[in-house]
Parts: sequence; structure tokens; C-alpha cells
Amino acid sequence: MARFGNNSDDRLQLSEATGPQGQFQYLAFPLERVALASDGRVDASARHVLIERSLADGTVTISPLNTLEGSERFFQPKYAQLARISFEYSGDGEVSDPFEEADSPALYGPDTFDVYDFLDLMPAGFVKDPQYGLGWLRDCNRLVHLLEEHTGCTEVRFESGSDMKLEGNLFRIGLERWRDIWSEIVRINSRANVAASRIKDSFVNNELADTLGIDHTTPILGRHAMSKLLASAANGEEVLTEEDQRDLMSAMSARARTASEVAPDSVIALQRDLELVNLDRLIEHFEHDIEKQYNEEHWQDFFESNAFALQQVFGSPVVNVVSKASVGGTKLRGSGNKIADYLVKNPLTANVALVEIKTPKTKLVKSNAYRDGVFGISTELSEAVTQVLDQAHQLKLHFANIKMDSQERDLEAYSIGCFVIAGQLPSEDQPDKVKSFELFRGNSRVVSVVTFDEVLASLKLLRDLLNTGAPEPQADSGTRVPE
Repeated sequence: MARFGNNSDDRLQLSEATGPQGQFQYLAFPLERVALASDGRVDASARHVLIERSLADGTVTISPLNTLEGSERFFQPKYAQLARISFEYSGDGEVSDPFEEADSPALYGPDTFDVYDFLDLMPAGFVKDPQYGLGWLRDCNRLVHLLEEHTGCTEVRFESGSDMKLEGNLFRIGLERWRDIWSEIVRINSRANVAASRIKDSFVNNELADTLGIDHTTPILGRHAMSKLLASAANGEEVLTEEDQRDLMSAMSARARTASEVAPDSVIALQRDLELVNLDRLIEHFEHDIEKQYNEEHWQDFFESNAFALQQVFGSPVVNVVSKASVGGTKLRGSGNKIADYLVKNPLTANVALVEIKTPKTKLVKSNAYRDGVFGISTELSEAVTQVLDQAHQLKLHFANIKMDSQERDLEAYSIGCFVIAGQLPSEDQPDKVKSFELFRGNSRVVSVVTFDEVLASLKLLRDLLNTGAPEPQADSGTRVPE
């Protein structure tokens, strides 16, 4: 564990103290050798409360400090307006992870708090060494500038969840939302570094090419939209505005047929690039959402908006007939207590299938073994399987009336397929759980169970195949599809 304290290179003298109400305080004092740029030395007796913890609810508040030697603002607040960054705990007296254990006492006195543990476990994106005054890392200064320019905020409070709202002088942001923001900042930096590296490699290569007798190269821009933008900017290229891009797309659309006749290979390559870009975006969206605690309705909307992802469940072509289909009444789009997430059909045979969608967090097998090496199927999964079987049964009973009253003539119920999309495969270090799950679904005669990470893996495999131009594999014979 990192420890922050005092040594010969320090800018501040640091010490723990007890405040006037008995609260924990972490104080900073200037060292006498540190001078201001213009106004002489800072009074060595001055002090700054760097960290303070509330006795009432355990809230920890940081007051960022400028510790840059020679700065005119030395030993003054780091930001012009934002004076405090606080981390809010739950109201029942228990500390919200990750700062303390769940069984911490309700009295948040100095003896219940370790400042070093708190600093170590702060979220990413923050300065964690008190000698540098705490606060945000440099990449987050744009957040500070926005808040100070457009609000009267003096405090930013981090709390559980993913909400973000402004309340007078207080800006609240959920830790989940913050982690997403910081992760994207890190990814943008990474893409920028890769893009700049590609431009530098190409530049140096071309400068030496004639002398060394090697070929000139063109910088690789990458497929990701952000990577292309950064690489183009690093290469000194003018980036098209949104209006320019819309005009370009309109012109391409209007001349598509002519272009396909004049330069068919270029059109095919362009189409391939567009497909890859769309697939990349779908995969990024999927990877982002799969880690969240989204409910079933979110995933139903996701697959409805991204029908291509749903296609990966089947081994033959399917089209969506209706979402939230009523299978126990007289019309597919009617009301009732038997609602299927999706009713799809094979466009070649018109045979229908039902799809039940759970969430990536749905447990597949029970936590504890039933026997040595044998794990029972989770209640959530068994209920989902039973539910889709009952929906198929109800659809079979009422199919003639549903087909007639819904005026859906091109539907058949020869053999109603049943699919459940739920959970994620157990990790590789849990082979018995993987085995138990595979034994269950492999011997499920009617219902095909597909996990969310398998759908994602199928999308990635397709992307790799498009990248290499390799032929697509045949559908897995173990997966049932609408006939």
C-alpha cells in the first residue's frame, strides 16, 4: 500500500488532527523554505484542512490545494471556484464501497478512518498524493473549467449510482458515471497516442525512404471514427465538418449506381468499410452495456434497435414479426398476460420462433454445488426456460385465431422454436460450472439457451472474418433454428 508522508523533498508538512466537533482532519502546513513568486514567504503557521470527514454521515471532503513552488497562488485553493470535492456515503451509517468495510461503526470518529487507505482507494482520475494538493488529474481540468464557467458550483459530490445533476452550488455525479467518463478519456488518450505514433512512423519512413531505398508509406488511420479523426489531425489534414460529411454522403448516394459501374471494386471496398464501422460501433455499444446493471427492458430495446445482434442467436435467416407479442390472446399485438419478448419467423418457411430476453447479470447456475462437481441450474434460468415453453404452448393453442385476427397470413407454427438469451458463461477457472451449464442446455430438447457474451463473441468473429475476407463458417449444428 502506498504511504504518503513527509520527507526531504516534500512541499508541505502534513499531520492528522481532530476538528472542533471531534471530526477527523488532515492538515497541510507550508514549509518555511517554500517562497511565493512575488509576495515573500507564506506564514509557516498557516494551515489548510486538506481532508475532513463528517461525524454525521461519514462524508469525506477534499479541499484541493495549490502546492506548486514559485506560484503566486501557492498554498491557496487549487481551483478558482470549486473549493470542495466530497465523497458521500449512504444514509444508514454504513460506508459505501470502496472506502471502508460494510460493518464500520455508525460513529465516524477519527479512530474509524485511515487516510492512507482512503487515498489509495479513491477512484481513478484523481491526484492521490497530498504533497501535490489532491484534486483531479490534469486531463480532468476541462471538467473544472466547464463547471466554473457555466455554473456557480463550489462543490462536486461523488455518490453511488450513475446520475448527474446540478443543485444550486452543488454538482452531484454518480461514481459509475464518473468511471465511464474517465475510462473514455483514457481511451481517447490511447487512440491519440496510437494515431500520433502512426503518423510519426510514416513521416520518418518517408524522410529516409529515398536514401535507404525503401518504399514510401501512407499513414494508417484506423477504422474507429475517433482514431481516424485524431490521425487525420496529427497528419495536418483538414477534418470535414458534419455538414460536409452529410453533403458527401448525399452525393455518394445519388451517384451510387454510376460509381458501381465505373469503379465496382472501390464501391465494394467502401461498402465493406461502412459495414465494419457499423459493426465496430455495435460491438463497442454491446461491450459497454454488458457491464452495466441494465434491466430486461433495456436489453429488449437494445435488440430491437440492433436487430443484427439478435440475428447472431439463429443459424438461419430470421425477421422480426413483432416485439412484446401477445401469444395467449387473439391478436399478436393485443394485451394479455402471456407476452413474449420477440416473435420472429424464418422468411423462407414462415415458421415462427419465440425469444425470451433476460440480462447479462442473470445467473446461469447456482453458487453452491449440488454434488461434487455438479451445479444446479439457477432459478432465474429455469424460470425463463419454463416461461418460453409456456408461451410456445399458448401460441400453439391459439395460433389459428391469432393468425386470422392479426391478419398475419404469412406465419406458420410447424415447430415453434424457443430461444432464451441470458447471463454470461462462467469463467474459465470454474470448469464444473461450465460443464453443468453445457450439460443442461445440450440436453434441452426444445429450448436453445444463448448467453450474452456468446452473442458478443459472434459479432467479434464476424468482424474478424470481414477484416480478413475469410468465408463465414456454417451454423453450429447444435443450435436449433426456425425451420
